[in-house]
This record gives sequence, structure tokens and C-alpha cells, in this order.
Amino acid sequence: MCDQDAQARRAMRPMPFLGTPSVRDALYWDGSRKSFCDRPTEATHVPTEGYPQGSVGHLAKPRGGNSEVELEKIPPDLSIARKLSQPEIRREYPFAVETHDLTKRFGDLVAVNRVNMNIMPGELFGLLGPNGAGKTTLVRLLTTLLKPSEGAAIVCGYDTRENSLQVRQRVGALTQEPCLYRDLTAEENLNFFGRLHGVPDLERRRKDLLNLVKLNGREKDLVRTYSGGMKQRLSIACALIHDPQVVFLDEPTAGLDPQTKRTIWQLMKRLQSEGVTVVLSTHYLEEAENLSDRVAIVDHGQIIACGTPAELKEYAKGESNQPTLEDVFISLTGAEIRE
Repeated sequence: MCDQDAQARRAMRPMPFLGTPSVRDALYWDGSRKSFCDRPTEATHVPTEGYPQGSVGHLAKPRGGNSEVELEKIPPDLSIARKLSQPEIRREYPFAVETHDLTKRFGDLVAVNRVNMNIMPGELFGLLGPNGAGKTTLVRLLTTLLKPSEGAAIVCGYDTRENSLQVRQRVGALTQEPCLYRDLTAEENLNFFGRLHGVPDLERRRKDLLNLVKLNGREKDLVRTYSGGMKQRLSIACALIHDPQVVFLDEPTAGLDPQTKRTIWQLMKRLQSEGVTVVLSTHYLEEAENLSDRVAIVDHGQIIACGTPAELKEYAKGESNQPTLEDVFISLTGAEIRE
């Protein structure tokens, strides 16, 4: 539990939750049924300001000053999940990742608590939080490794619950523990994952990735002979083997030496420059500040603040003339040590 001072500071000041509103609401989120519907009910809401047009359920400009929006006609026999999977709709979907009231419970423990966020295509988005904040569980939900207890997550235009295969075909994931076969070579590991994904021209793709992660020359060595940093770089290459649209990196530089850490930082920026959406989960403040376009601070399973590093620092200006991201982090999450 965060300390009482941090809770009091949160209550006194509005949370800096910044970013583009969610077009997903255009399909009318029904809070009572925890599902999407075609038309408004007493339990639905439809925010209108700031939405881009030409996406799912095309949003028209609000008429006058009211909150009504016009929806493009969609055949009524299609389920909501199928609507979101229609190619003509998915092609114009404006977000790489979006969640709505995303929740995960393990018994009485609420690990992820009604998380709402959106990530733009090509964005490097940081998830920053203390130990046990819920970052890893959130990443597992977004990569279909866990199913939500409530709410919805849309990744690359597909619902993670209803269209998990389509999501997996379009995302890559680096978990905290390298998922490698120790008694295979780097080359054999990449071949294995590449064949699982049906990668065309696998030999060329494998060579490009080995060069990208700076393992060319060691590709025929068994993975059990690799250092921690080499295993991490190979894990990233395996996550990229099928050329994903979105890459989730969970603590990619934990326990690595400065040289390897810098190499992975450069790799993340390289991926972003090529149009890949990168979601970085970390508890390193310097990493989040230097790399991320926007940072979401996660605590107790909730996103308690979200914005660019500069925007988040504005939040702490009352406590320091030149606040750092660390000042913001401690102000919001408290100073207590987490186990």
C-alpha cells in the first residue's frame, strides 16, 4: 500500500492523464453489461471531443453542442468482436493498443484494475511503476497470455479475447525471463520461432536480425554459453522474427551492464524509426524518460498518470523548481519500499 502522504497528494491535485481519447467508445461501452453495443442505453457513454474521424464506427462531428454522434451503418447481424475484425474497419483503426476498463483478478487480488489507455502506431510508450504495480500482468493481458476478468483490450485492431490468434500474429513479446532453448544455437532458436510463425525467406530474416542485435559471428554457439546480455538480445531477435507491428518489452535491461543496456536502447529507437510500436515496461526512471514518447505510471493495478515526460514533470513543479521524473514518481506512488 502506498503511504498516506502520497494518497493525500493525489487527492489534492488532478491526475495528469493526457492523450488522445478513445475511439473505441464510438461503439458505446455499456458499463452495466461490461460489453459494447450498437446504440446508447442508460448505462452507455460517448465522449466526443478529440476523436479522429474515419475509424471504427466512423465518428461524425458533434451536432451543435450536444454529445450525440452519428455511427456508420454496420450490418446488425455481426457481433461486436466480428465488427472489429472486419478488414475494411480494422484497416483504419487509429490505435495500435487500446483498453477499456481492462481488469484482471486472481482470487481476491485485483492485479489490473479498470485500466483505460490508448497507444498510437509508431509510439514508444513506457509503463513505469514500482515492484508489484501490475505492469507485467498488464503486458500479459495485451499479449493474450492472460484473459481479462472484465473489460476489453484491442491490439492491432483485434480483440485479445475473441481474436487471440490474430493478435499473436501481429505482436512480439519479450518476457522477464528469456524464453530460449539453451541447448540450441542462436540460429536454431530463430529458425524454430520463425517456422512457428511461417516466416517467408527465413534465412534472410534470421541474418538481418542477428546483425541487428549484434550476434553475428556467435550464431552457431549454444545459447547456454551466452552471457545474460547476449541471451536478452537473442530473445529480442526471437520476438521480432515475424516482423510484428507491436513489440512488448518487459524489463528488457534489468540486470544488464551499461554497454548492453545502451545497445538495447538503440535497438528500441531503431525499431520505432521503422514504424514499429514499442511498449516498454520498466521500473528504471532514466530509461522511461530518455526513450518514451509518453509514460504511464502504474500503481496498484491502475494507471494513475499518463503523459510525456515533460508533461508529467509539470505535475511536481509545486514541490521543486526543476522536478525530475523521479520526483513525480515518488510523489504519486509514495516512498515506501515495495517487496
